[in-house]
Amino acid sequence: MSAAIPVSLPFRAGVDARQVRGSHPALGAGLPVRLDGWANPPVLGRALDAAAAGWDSPEGGAPAVAAERLAALLGAPRTHRVAPVRGAAEAVRVVARAWAGPRLRAGDEVLLTESASHATLLAFQQVARATGASLRFLPFRGRGRVTPEDVDDAITPRTRLLCLTHCSPVLGTLLPVAELAETARARRVPVLVDGSAAAAALPVDLALLDCDFYAVDGPPLGAPPGTGALVLHRERLHEIDPAELPGGAEVVDLRWSRLAPSTSGVDALAPAGPLCLALAAAAEFRTRLGPFAVRRHASGLTRRLLGGLSRLRELRVFGPGAVEERGSSVAFAPFDRPPRDLARQLARLGIAVSCGHHESMPLHRRLELDETCLAWIGPYTLPDEVDALVHGVTRILAPA
Repeated sequence: MSAAIPVSLPFRAGVDARQVRGSHPALGAGLPVRLDGWANPPVLGRALDAAAAGWDSPEGGAPAVAAERLAALLGAPRTHRVAPVRGAAEAVRVVARAWAGPRLRAGDEVLLTESASHATLLAFQQVARATGASLRFLPFRGRGRVTPEDVDDAITPRTRLLCLTHCSPVLGTLLPVAELAETARARRVPVLVDGSAAAAALPVDLALLDCDFYAVDGPPLGAPPGTGALVLHRERLHEIDPAELPGGAEVVDLRWSRLAPSTSGVDALAPAGPLCLALAAAAEFRTRLGPFAVRRHASGLTRRLLGGLSRLRELRVFGPGAVEERGSSVAFAPFDRPPRDLARQLARLGIAVSCGHHESMPLHRRLELDETCLAWIGPYTLPDEVDALVHGVTRILAPA
């Protein structure tokens, strides 16, 4: 099966952004400066090739290939299972419906952050309504930081799950997930981490993080839409309720059911075989690029972008100033006009950025905004693109 995945180039010394850019066909079309990768992530050409080849390959082994490649990229230990699903949003829904739902009772609590995505909020709002549980939120501190003390103070005897956003695309803030998870484990509280933005922005070592559930989205890694994975501890795997997963149960009696011994209910949620092969190709490409090399490349350009934008008094830039504390996105908003107007003006200059609430509407309300502009920096982003954005924003907001 792995023969259906084109071999990726082993970039060992560092990231050659121009070569990586050439591996993403969509970056050769549209506006010349593409910093809209969060809203419109470009699909890796090798992923498209793998998907095309997959239509002529046996179906059964494709999810296993994707799981193997993702496990290598994310440092998943043997204590955890990588289950390909149709995106990070579905991974979160699986945890909410098939794990948390059957366990929550009236008066129980789920603890979240205000930077949680719409997918996380919606999934647990629905489960809370159905079970009588309540949602509680960690205190919002400057730039979205969360400390182990915050978690320890917020956990009560009724807390049944802690949900964290590893990296907020709006604030860019990286949470110290390993320390937060350790604090929660000491209080016997399982941990779900949404790694949608983090897995594409920094080296993720799941053995170090040691969380119970980790949600991964495929598109930020270069895979097609409708791909992703749920990484879960094997102890939690056996706690999944098969009745909450379509096709996930093996019926063995008239009045009860259980998961198949050799699989799990989440296997029924794997994308089609070609999409799994595309996800595997994208994960393998990122592994060969080197997550640390990708991180160095993105950190350098993020520092360059923050340095340019932060000099503009007409602009509000969000998140930590130190690149060591943030991921690969920079959100900003002008004081004198709606962010969407700025995005349109940048587009006229040939510069594409994302604009909207980025699936984080409550967080924007906390920031007293409806939307922000967001620049996403990937391994394909060029220094000239960052400089063009700084120059374009300066030209629009602070013309000489």
